[in-house]
Amino acid sequence: MRRLRALRQQLNRDPEKDQEYLVTTLTVDRQKKWMEHQVRQKELGTCPIMPSTNTIKVR
Repeated sequence: MRRLRALRQQLNRDPEKDQEYLVTTLTVDRQKKWMEHQVRQKELGTCPIMPSTNTIKVR
């Protein structure tokens, strides 16, 4: 995260580079938010991708 913050500071100074990196930084932000969402769902026991170990699903 420290590197991403440093990159964003550099991009704020240079608008041309900012346009080049725009898609990449948006993708990283989306991945980070998605992973945080998956962790929250796992804690609640509602995540189909990362099932919680403290719940038992009965068919």
